[in-house]
Amino acid sequence: MSEQLVPVSKKISLEEFGAYVQVPLTFEEAEDANAKLAKVLKRAPYWVGDTLNAIEAALGERASQLIDAEHWHEPTIKGYRWVCERVPPENRKVSPSFAHCQAVAALPVDTQREWLIKAATGTDGTTWTVAKLKHELLKAMANGNSKLCFWLVVQCSSEAKQTTLSAQLERDGFTVKAMSGIKRVKKPKRLKAAPKARRAKPGPVTARGRRRPKMSATRRQPV
Repeated sequence: MSEQLVPVSKKISLEEFGAYVQVPLTFEEAEDANAKLAKVLKRAPYWVGDTLNAIEAALGERASQLIDAEHWHEPTIKGYRWVCERVPPENRKVSPSFAHCQAVAALPVDTQREWLIKAATGTDGTTWTVAKLKHELLKAMANGNSKLCFWLVVQCSSEAKQTTLSAQLERDGFTVKAMSGIKRVKKPKRLKAAPKARRAKPGPVTARGRRRPKMSATRRQPV
């Protein structure tokens, strides 16, 4: 059996390409493992962001030999690192998710915490979604009044370029909505050929219209 990457319990082994569970498994053991796996999934972006930031701080330029496209999806880890640089652990603790932290990362630390607590408390006991949090932030920036907004629609040649550009704009503090769709391409109109001249239909033949055969001017010699 290969090396266990994340220790969950004595009966559950998480390895590179799968999880191996030893049976029998009690309800309490399953409940504990389930809770730990949920935490792993939820906290992983913070771990990645903090670790890569620490590696770069420790190794400087040599860190680029480790933090490369072979191991990481560059736009994703740039987002992780940026959020972890700006959102301290005390604010992460009150946040419903990493995406909520990402939505407020451009704000001052104290303001981040205020909005993250609002999002966690929610409305009528329901936690705000990330979209709701962004909407409330925009309303607050406009002081509750209508605001003239300016949008930039950019067509990307691939999904990878769309992801890279979205991450870059979000790091700069812009609100980005990524979309995809099918664009119908109109076929070029064919030039119509000039209409062919129509031949007149022959009318009824009349006596006037008949032509008599021409008489030959050559006289026949008597035999």
